[in-house]
Amino acid sequence: FFTIYQIWLQTLEGIAVPKCTDCDTDKISMAIGIVGSCIMPHNLYLHSGLVKTRNVDRSKDRSISEANFYFLIESALALFVSFIINLFVMAVFAHGLYERTNRDVLNECLARHDPYGPALFANDTKLVDVDIQSGGVFLGCLFWYSCAIYLGSWYSGCWQSSTMTGCY
Repeated sequence: FFTIYQIWLQTLEGIAVPKCTDCDTDKISMAIGIVGSCIMPHNLYLHSGLVKTRNVDRSKDRSISEANFYFLIESALALFVSFIINLFVMAVFAHGLYERTNRDVLNECLARHDPYGPALFANDTKLVDVDIQSGGVFLGCLFWYSCAIYLGSWYSGCWQSSTMTGCY
């Protein structure tokens, strides 16, 4: 994220002053999806887990007020860190893949001698269709292959976290 200078400046600007130029229904739907994926609804259940695991003397208003204060801090901090991490990931992918064709991404992979890019990205002018696999390969093309492995372990951690949170 920090190696691509214009991404973090534009991201900070977008957080401070949200804007959408030439917005149509598709772009607004995409923006709503991005906001939803950043907040990660399964983490909203985090607050119930925090409240359930603490012993609070409910007969005293002071104890309830103090517990609510610490629950607010703990859940806000967890959601903020989650938001920042997801924001960084989405900013890198948006910078590299938004309105790019398969040929653009393929040429980038070929320039870096990536063995997986040619098998995944066609040599055509269709807009690149991103999924978990192509996102990882693109990350390997853009930076280095160990980033794709890191992304896979990050996905695994996200899946485990959401499963444990949802099943709790």
